[in-house]
Amino acid sequence: MSEASSNESKSEIRTVKAGTCRSLSGKSALGYEIGIDPKNAVHLRVVRNSGPGAFARKWVALDAIKQALRNAKPGEVTSANIASLFDGGQNTSGFAFAVLHHEKLVARSAVRRRCYQVADGAMFDSAIKSWLAAGSKADESMPRGAHAKSPRVVRKPPSAKAGASAVVVAPSIAKDASPSEGSKSAKERSPSNATPKSRKPAAAKRK
Repeated sequence: MSEASSNESKSEIRTVKAGTCRSLSGKSALGYEIGIDPKNAVHLRVVRNSGPGAFARKWVALDAIKQALRNAKPGEVTSANIASLFDGGQNTSGFAFAVLHHEKLVARSAVRRRCYQVADGAMFDSAIKSWLAAGSKADESMPRGAHAKSPRVVRKPPSAKAGASAVVVAPSIAKDASPSEGSKSAKERSPSNATPKSRKPAAAKRK
């Protein structure tokens, strides 16, 4: 396939699933999409990262990812095995690998630390069938390129216990809380702006 026809095909990819997951380190929240092209080939891409790491929003065919993983030594699979498929350096392939782990297409290795093992062919086929089914039932009015929003990381104020800090994950779709009725500007609270009350002259004392 020529480069022009490849780019045209990827521009017509329709998103059938938008999800979120944690990075492999657990330090950031990722947004990803699963899409289907006109030839019913499944593609994957990362669309959001709550952390500082840069990445490329490139669609990559799941078949190409599957083949790259199959070529790796069993039980010693890492994101480096799919790095050549993604632009944006190690961040992009690492984030995509986190998506594969979240979708249960790779699992922690039982033979080597910090490595993974690839799910069997049946698992891959099952995932592909479910995404194709979702694509056939998807509402055609769903805008193409609608991106998954990753959870926002909100930091709470330090707790009473010394050195304690807490991080909570809030869905990005949640709207910012509106200011409470009691919160007023300093200008509104300033007593200098209050209308002074008129004072009646003191009545003369009778002798």
